[in-house]
Amino acid sequence: MALCSRCLAIPFGILPDHPPVGSFYRLFDESELPSISCEYEQQQPLGYPWHTDLDSLAASVSACVLCATIHQGFQVWLSHFERGQKKQFYVEFQDTYDESVPSGERLWLTKRPSQSPGLSVLAKDPKKRRKFYVLAVVAFSVDASNPAAHVMQLRPPELDSGSVHSLNIAAEFLKACRDQHDGCHVEESPLPTRVLDTDLPDGMVKLIEPHGQSGKYACLSYCWGGVDNFITSQSTIDSRRSGFHVSELPKTLGDAVKTIRHLGIRYLWVDSLCICQDDPQDWAQESARMADVYSNAYLVIAANRSADASGGCFHSRTAQPSCEVDLPGYADNVHVRCVLLSDEIDWDHGGFTSEPLSKRAWGLQERALARRVLHFNSRQLYYECDNGIVSEDGSRQTRLHGNLPRPHQKIVQSDKENLHTLWYSLVWEYGERDLTYATDKLPAMSGLARVLSTRIGADYVAGIWSDALIDGLAWQSLDSGQPALQDPYVGPSWSWASYGGVAAIGHGRRSRYIDIATVLNWKLELKSEANPFGALSGASLQIRGPIVPLFASEDTDEDAVKRERAGLPPSVRGTTSDVEDAESSEYIFFDYEEVPRSGTWRNMSMKVLLLATLVAENGNDEDKDEETEPDPSVFGLVVIDAGAPTANEMQRIGWMFLPAKEADRIQEDEANWRTTNLI
Repeated sequence: MALCSRCLAIPFGILPDHPPVGSFYRLFDESELPSISCEYEQQQPLGYPWHTDLDSLAASVSACVLCATIHQGFQVWLSHFERGQKKQFYVEFQDTYDESVPSGERLWLTKRPSQSPGLSVLAKDPKKRRKFYVLAVVAFSVDASNPAAHVMQLRPPELDSGSVHSLNIAAEFLKACRDQHDGCHVEESPLPTRVLDTDLPDGMVKLIEPHGQSGKYACLSYCWGGVDNFITSQSTIDSRRSGFHVSELPKTLGDAVKTIRHLGIRYLWVDSLCICQDDPQDWAQESARMADVYSNAYLVIAANRSADASGGCFHSRTAQPSCEVDLPGYADNVHVRCVLLSDEIDWDHGGFTSEPLSKRAWGLQERALARRVLHFNSRQLYYECDNGIVSEDGSRQTRLHGNLPRPHQKIVQSDKENLHTLWYSLVWEYGERDLTYATDKLPAMSGLARVLSTRIGADYVAGIWSDALIDGLAWQSLDSGQPALQDPYVGPSWSWASYGGVAAIGHGRRSRYIDIATVLNWKLELKSEANPFGALSGASLQIRGPIVPLFASEDTDEDAVKRERAGLPPSVRGTTSDVEDAESSEYIFFDYEEVPRSGTWRNMSMKVLLLATLVAENGNDEDKDEETEPDPSVFGLVVIDAGAPTANEMQRIGWMFLPAKEADRIQEDEANWRTTNLI
């Protein structure tokens, strides 16, 4: 099929740049529906004028292969739009959002946002000024034998992610990084305590102990899932040293071996095989070395797509709309392939949140500590390094998801305040991930903690840094639907480590905490001295501050009725004896939803411990407006007695904010100041 007259006239090599992405949001919370804000006048062109509207594009489908392929890409956009319109939330609030398909709008062509070979198809939002939709993006690629291959670096991806062709693309990513990125440079490093030697004949692999030898090795980051029968234990370690055939490995591990052999890497580190799983001392020692293991690796292979060790790195990907066509003035035999919009304009900056490995808690530090990562995802291959993320179809992200650190770059270059902020963002993301064993809560972050400790220079107190203890204690539980972490012991109630959900720490960019309470001392009982950043068997913290009784009642306003209809737990409000207005109260946020839902709070003798005053910082003093500047508020820990009141021990059950005037009255009474032990 030939090109239509409109497509024959497209200046493929000199299309206008994609408009700058000022800000964007996802229509209906759908990642494939980016709506972008941009500074432009309504009559101003967005790019090269193409079809007059979507009907014109549809009419050209039968006569033009490029129009047909792009129209297929738009149909994907449309299916997501129609699905989003049916979401209950948007049905209820459709007047507020008022989104519509840009049916009568002209279509414009630009370069891709990533600047990779291809083009974007844009249309103005028919109802909102200075907003536009990205309706489709296509990538251009050529075979290695094509005369234009030296100019066009993209190669057509194959459906099989484990094919020689696909692994050649991975090798090209690695070579380009090695040759062009000085900051990513790493060759040989000291080998870990144990590694798998894959450079054996007849498909054999064996576990070796290098004893200080240096070499080039890769690490595997993956989900164990239910497959744990092929591990190293005290009873199998000798047979692992003797060697075994690669076919005995679970598929994910076997695929990793095939990958590193293709990339010319001899050694592979896999936690299940390189740590003796039933030896607590070996496990503690090796988990303490995670920072070195992952940060010194030449490459980390991330089996993102697989939920367990049997799923593999490799699989057959879903085909995207595509065609092969000669593009006048550009190149012949060009592969044109639709790009998923959530890759090209990625709101999550490579978070890969839909992939199983992104839900695994251990995977966070494994990715953050790595210098280079080869991601095997459901859609395609991605390569990540300090310069960002690039995919097979040329999509690029220069900002890394969650501002993930690189120990040899971002951590070294950050000041102490930014390091604390970095730690808080990592703790937040960590709370969104799952652990098979709750007792791994601190060990699975111990590698990152060890790296950060070298720069922060403070003690590590059950997940909190000793030079910012009050900030660290003032964490806000944001996922109260999680069940409480039960025995065995995970961490103290005052640490985010004891909590099963997302913990928000910090005060925001335009505010800060002023300490009220003072931490006097703390005591930690490590499970193993081999890992001072790892698991605990006990912890307590001695603190002095104002503590007063908290009188709670259930919220009975209109919102309470709505919450009940929605199946949400009731809201509980609390007052102190120092409130002037008896009707005044503040919300109590319990760490666990089961407390307000079951009503057990009614039988609790709750108190509030004032930790710190949250004050706004609005820039220069002369810029501040006393009439508009918000009143400060005070963060309080909601606590109850732990055991007998005479033991002077308390445990955290939630948090709240108190008005500053109320908190001032509490602080002014010396009788309210107490020294207590939090456990």
